[in-house]
This record gives sequence, C-alpha cells and structure tokens, in this order.
Amino acid sequence: MIKVNLISFIISIVLLLINNDSLNDKIYKCHKSNIGKFSNEIESQFDFRKQYIKDIIELHQQNKNDTILIIEKHDFACDGCPASFVQIFSKEKYIEFRLNMNESKYEDRFESALKEYKSKVPGIETEYLHSDLKIIFENLKKGKKINQIQKENNTNDCYDGSNSIYTLIYPNDELKCMIIRCWK
Repeated sequence: MIKVNLISFIISIVLLLINNDSLNDKIYKCHKSNIGKFSNEIESQFDFRKQYIKDIIELHQQNKNDTILIIEKHDFACDGCPASFVQIFSKEKYIEFRLNMNESKYEDRFESALKEYKSKVPGIETEYLHSDLKIIFENLKKGKKINQIQKENNTNDCYDGSNSIYTLIYPNDELKCMIIRCWK
C-alpha cells in the first residue's frame, strides 16, 4: 500500500513539473507571437512565472469548466522588468501575487473567494478596480475575439506608461493573449 502511494505521489510530481513547463511555454508562445512590442516584459516574465504557475495549473484543474484569467501588470518605471503584481481570476477564486524587487521574487500571496475579496476592499470602488475584467468578459460574451477587444480598448493616451498582459485559459485548454497599454 505504501509503495503504491509513493508511486502515485512520484507520478503526480512528475506530471506537475511537466505541466508547469508546458503551460508556461504555451503562455510565452501565445504572447510572443501576438505582442512583439513588449518583448522585454514577456521575456522577463517567463522565468518569474515559474513562481506561480503551479497555482494557475491547480486553479485550472479545479475549475475545468471555467475560463481562467491571468493579469500580469508591469510597472511603467522599469522597462523589461517582471510584473509588479499578478492577478489570477476564476469564476469563484482570486489569487494575487506582489513582487518584492529587492528579493526578485513574489512574496506576498493573497487568496480568497472572489466575492469575499470584493467586500474586503474598504473605500475602493470595486467596479472601477475590476473594470477591465468587466469589459473583457462582456465583450467575450458578445462573441468578440481577443485581438478585437485589444484593438478597440487599447490606447497610448495615459500618463503612467504601465501595461497589463492578459492571458485567458479556456476550459478546452485554448489560450488567448493580449496586452493593454491603457484602457480607453
């Protein structure tokens, strides 16, 4: 019995490692093929994503019938740096990572049910905070493609210069990627 459990455990670890690399590669290729302009950010995020790819895989496996949205927000003050923070959304769950630049790793991890997260934000208008999510999902429901959403909502008319890289993982494991410099 112990031998069978050990073998199952080893197989699970090997599969998780394989999935980590393949999903990270898929995300990288999706962005690289669609968004050449922000290649410095895409390149730097590839290695940093390994710190939270396990969370994405677990969330996707737990929610096989749900679309997973990953937002990697890059700070305007640092060209080619990893995302300052990462947000991962499913229908029911929210996970956030914040980067500690001194340590070059994501240290602060916050996880909650999405509805609980919304109620824990005192003094902040959550509709505004997640307005990008609302725009993305409303447009997807209307049948618009990611590149159409990006074209219609992306602008360079903002002051801070930051950008957000979005990845959608659909239930059928299809990936769609876009970048928004500033929302119109």
